[in-house]
Amino acid sequence: MSKQVHVRSHVARDLLQTAALFKHEKQVVWEYVSNSLQYVGQGTRPEVSVVMNQKEKLITITDNGRGMDVDDLNRFFTMHGVNADRQRGRPGRGLFGTGKSAAFGIADTLTVISVKRGNKLKATLTRAEVEACGDGTQIPVKLLSVGVKTFEPDGTVIVIENCHQRTFDVPNVVRNIERHISRSFSDALIFVNGTKCEPTQPTIARTYVFETESEDVPIIGQVRLTICTSPAPLEPDARGIAISSNNVLQEVTLGSCEGKPMSEYMFGYIDVPKLDQDDSVPPPFDQTRSLLLNRRNALVQSIFCFIDPKLELIRKNLADDDAKSRKSAEMKRLALEAKNIASVINDDFNAYEELLLQARSRDKTKGDGPETKLATSGVGIGVEPLGTGAPGKLTREGGTEGDGAINQRDWQRENPDGNNLGEEVNVTTMHRKKRPTFGVEFKHNGETSERAVYVVDQYTIYINLDHPQLAALLKGQGPEDPEFVRFSYEIAFTEYAIALASMLEQKDFFREISDPIVEIRKTINRIARIFAQRRDG
Repeated sequence: MSKQVHVRSHVARDLLQTAALFKHEKQVVWEYVSNSLQYVGQGTRPEVSVVMNQKEKLITITDNGRGMDVDDLNRFFTMHGVNADRQRGRPGRGLFGTGKSAAFGIADTLTVISVKRGNKLKATLTRAEVEACGDGTQIPVKLLSVGVKTFEPDGTVIVIENCHQRTFDVPNVVRNIERHISRSFSDALIFVNGTKCEPTQPTIARTYVFETESEDVPIIGQVRLTICTSPAPLEPDARGIAISSNNVLQEVTLGSCEGKPMSEYMFGYIDVPKLDQDDSVPPPFDQTRSLLLNRRNALVQSIFCFIDPKLELIRKNLADDDAKSRKSAEMKRLALEAKNIASVINDDFNAYEELLLQARSRDKTKGDGPETKLATSGVGIGVEPLGTGAPGKLTREGGTEGDGAINQRDWQRENPDGNNLGEEVNVTTMHRKKRPTFGVEFKHNGETSERAVYVVDQYTIYINLDHPQLAALLKGQGPEDPEFVRFSYEIAFTEYAIALASMLEQKDFFREISDPIVEIRKTINRIARIFAQRRDG
């Protein structure tokens, strides 16, 4: 007698495994904010307020959307169900139906409070309740109240409680939202802890528009690629071509131009609706919200074949113009001055870094400044020691059992025939990773650009020669003008001081809100003294 075999899924495990894809608060917050932006009434301007309470380990997302009743809530908590709007033919998010699990990627409790047409409901689900679901067929969501009459306007509040993050990176959450709304939902009002999220766009120097050619249309559709160049180098988050499908961002890329000279000046966008319709194997993107398209997908390959040559052509033109500019006598003189400025900055950074690393051998209970806090963390600002000088045992996670702190990949790189996991290692002789070297460059970044910009991934400070203050001084006596030189040093030192404080902040070395300001002031004073001593010498 034959028996029927069925494919089954353990809902609890499915939910928690899907939730694990949402590793950072920025991903989780955007997941619910995007729902708030998409599901609004006709003619309603989306408004969303995000409050991240570090002390209470709590995140709330409040919107003025359509709200939910019990039927809507059932659809909301259906894993892998395509949302109702998509079923009605309205493109957008909701393809995978996994977003409701996002909260459990970083927290233990999800509460939904919603008002729809004068009726209010409240429901909650906890990680413990999910884990307690034995048979795995379904997870009961606790309805705390249903059908309560109210005069409150339609809308939903998502409450994420018992968050696991030690600290919330609020600026990163803001940047992530701004990145997503730069091409869509530009009219939405979104606030994160009172900060308004603006759909920012860099200053444009030139714009290039490319239409798909006849042979590309059957594959990727009739689409338009817009590539812009900026007069000033862009931060990493602002660079690249934003590839979207029906205004849903899928990836931001520089293609093969990534890391090449002048690529940091390019940005743009292209919307390919066919990405949302492609059901080939492998698919163009998955449910991980990774913002990475699958390079093995045929449609994705065609999109990159369309984008890449255009990016490279524009990048080469920028590089050629930059090379010509550098050959002028004035730029050569400025390059020498920039090298002198960078030398002062690097001397200060190296001395400061050594001070912090030396402090590791001191009593960790003494002192209260960044030096002591950095010392107790066991790492430097821009350099991570590979070993503490203490014996330890290699672990799979890349650390050691015992006092020795060592990264397994670094150990294997320097010792390819060395120890295996679990073996005793002596890390006394391990070398530290090379610390970053700061660079300074003078650039014509446009009159409307800021007087200087620090590009984090390059450790480079770009001083804008077109800024009115500098342009006026340069126009007088040129690069030899003592006032121009003094002002250039002052600009670079200020940018460096802010960059140093930012590096300390990223490693969570400040306890009070005023600590970064104090540190910036100390750095400017310290490096100004180094500069004065060199001039006098």
